[in-house]
Amino acid sequence: MANMTEETLPRIVNNTKAVLKENSTTSALDVNLVANILEKATRQSNIPIETATDLLKIVEIVAGLNQTVLERSNIADNATNRVLQAVESLGDRVSLGDSGTARIQTQNTVLLAWKLTTVSDLHVLGLELALDSGNVTEITEGQGWGNRSEGEGKYDNTDTAITLPGKTFRSIAKKYPGRDIRISASIFTDTSLFRSIPTSVTDADSRHRHANLNSKAIALRITVDGQPITNLSAYDKGSVKTVFTLVQSLSKDQAIQRERSSRCVFWDFALQDGKGAWSKEGCYRGNTVPGKLLCECDHLTIFAVMDPYGQKTRKEKIAPFYESALSFISVCGLSLSIAGLSVTVISFIAIKKLHSSHPQQTLFNLALAQLLTWVTFLAGFSRDHGHVSCVLVAALLHYLILVSFMWMVIEGILQYLLLVKVMVRRFSRYMLKTALPAWGLPLVPVIIILSIDVNLYNGGEHYYCWMSRTPFYYAAFLAPIIIMLGTNIVLYVLVVVSICRRRDMSRGGTSYNAISIRASIGCFVVLGLNWVFAFFAINDARLVFQYLFTCTTAFQGFLIFAIFTARDPAVRQFWLDLICKCKQARRASRGPLPLIQSAPSMPETKETSFNRSK
Repeated sequence: MANMTEETLPRIVNNTKAVLKENSTTSALDVNLVANILEKATRQSNIPIETATDLLKIVEIVAGLNQTVLERSNIADNATNRVLQAVESLGDRVSLGDSGTARIQTQNTVLLAWKLTTVSDLHVLGLELALDSGNVTEITEGQGWGNRSEGEGKYDNTDTAITLPGKTFRSIAKKYPGRDIRISASIFTDTSLFRSIPTSVTDADSRHRHANLNSKAIALRITVDGQPITNLSAYDKGSVKTVFTLVQSLSKDQAIQRERSSRCVFWDFALQDGKGAWSKEGCYRGNTVPGKLLCECDHLTIFAVMDPYGQKTRKEKIAPFYESALSFISVCGLSLSIAGLSVTVISFIAIKKLHSSHPQQTLFNLALAQLLTWVTFLAGFSRDHGHVSCVLVAALLHYLILVSFMWMVIEGILQYLLLVKVMVRRFSRYMLKTALPAWGLPLVPVIIILSIDVNLYNGGEHYYCWMSRTPFYYAAFLAPIIIMLGTNIVLYVLVVVSICRRRDMSRGGTSYNAISIRASIGCFVVLGLNWVFAFFAINDARLVFQYLFTCTTAFQGFLIFAIFTARDPAVRQFWLDLICKCKQARRASRGPLPLIQSAPSMPETKETSFNRSK
């Protein structure tokens, strides 16, 4: 094996395949030896088609070995990861012949390689596996799949596909004129080798421990003089598009949940100290197509779809029930909150008497910020509207949540001045001094994030539109929230202590206690202290605090309406008058009532005369 050359390569590969077929007790050490052979084989140039086919068959034999053996070989020598690296580079070394193309197909793998000499309208853009026939065909620019719009059932018969825009190929050809540019695409229907080694590092990493692939794997690779191109952003801001049909048979509801929660991932050969693992960096979900999962990535390698609900421990199997319960509570609570906040906003706009009150001005802005937050959340939080829409939703949520907290801090300061310092005077230009920082400052971190990388708003770890858990998340969102929440906790303690000390505000103990409790609850709600529960939702206490956080946050807007808006006499009178006017208008639209014969009058007595005089 040490003297492997172009002449000896076919014989060595053929012998290796024969030994693997005959040996029924392959060990981890054997897998390591096979990985060494494949690595050396794929360093040769102009590998014949027959030999390349045998190499892929060897890989399929290895993939069919016992999973424990494969895991041990990868832990000890990175063996399975090195096998995958050899497969990925095979397209760079296979002989293309006079046609400039090569096609290799085995039972579970298809490899297509071609040389990029000139790019025409009919140039190959990628590879597609048909859903009905299982045939693998090239995707060409200007014909068939590459020329259909998504509204014409473009992906109806697509099981798995990968494609790169023609403009990206043209940009590469223009940048490297006269160079040896080679493209290879491959599809793996057997993904047994793509398994991350179980780890026990951090809680964040443990999410991948029980995750399964929920699709076939597909790859695209471009090399210039043998050197791979990975980052596509330098080539006309290109991105590779992949289409997947999820492979597991599920009920309709389970399939919808699985489709929403599945993540677009790529195989990172460098992760886990060279053992390889799936990563989502640089990949995001594209436009939504029923029954399909569309992904886009800014680099080239091997892609697939990861299912976070793949393999579960007994404890994790109950998670979907609690998730459904929390979702139901959220939708119900936020719907009530949106209704209550809408009434609060409309009341302030319609009742001029409230315009001059500092507490009402603050409450209006807080209600408006929360109303916009929850409407945005319900309308676009689930990632079903494409990447651009998802980025917009995530950025809006980031901004509006920070705005809401800014108004909560202002509310806390106002409560402190009114209840602790007992300052009843009006503040000059109060709205100008509060609205500018409250609505303006939260724009700063959002603009910074967007200017650094738009894809930082790429949907997070799951299927919703939110920020990625990068250092920017902690600096631009979590840190400001913690600071403002800490400020409100201090203000809340000062206000509650002041309320408890002011015994002269009530005529009796029971009345005083009721007022104190009501004031404390009102401050707790309006200052957003329920967000503290989110920071305690860890480890064994996670579920309890998730319920506490969901219930209190979802109903926060409704509680603001119930405690502050509905109890205001001016607001109640306004809505009563409005309801009465509506009833009168409805009666008037029905026309005059029919005449009714009046009853005979009673003779007047002293009693009736007395009552009338009264």
